[in-house]
Amino acid sequence: VYQIREDGCHVVFDTDTPEFAGDALGDVQEFDEEFSSKLSALLAGEDIPPVESDDEFGWLYTQYQPLYDSEGTCVAYCAIDYSMNSLIGASSSFTVRIAALLTAIASIVAAIAVWLANRRVVQPIDGLADATQAFVSGDEDRRRQGVQAIEQLDITGHDEIENLYLSITKMTNDMTAYLSEIEEKDD
Repeated sequence: VYQIREDGCHVVFDTDTPEFAGDALGDVQEFDEEFSSKLSALLAGEDIPPVESDDEFGWLYTQYQPLYDSEGTCVAYCAIDYSMNSLIGASSSFTVRIAALLTAIASIVAAIAVWLANRRVVQPIDGLADATQAFVSGDEDRRRQGVQAIEQLDITGHDEIENLYLSITKMTNDMTAYLSEIEEKDD
């Protein structure tokens, strides 16, 4: 916390950091060059935008917030310096974590999509293919077994796969009846 005066920043309170010891009460800090264009606003007790500096204290992002007394007069500024290197490191770490999270979510969604495709598309079509193969590859008993196998699939889903299943079921039943009729006529 600083009082801003013509001769510099008068320390009201300053904390120690791992890198630097805090200044003592009453110490006067000269204005950094980066603050020269904002000096009149600081002396007037106005808000100023954050300042980025790179000096003996490192690459810093500094924010000054005015502190007002009960009459609305600015009596001091509360200042915070944040290391830009730490900010960039935290930002990079956050970006990596978000990317890892999004990758994990995308992997889970892809795995679910593959599982659903297998369960809702591949398995029913494989079942139809196997059952129709039994239907077309044999005598009357094999055809009846093929028709039963097709009917036992009981594919539902209100989609194209169900429509295909219903069409194949009808076709195999019709063909079985037709072939039975032809065989009866031949006998």
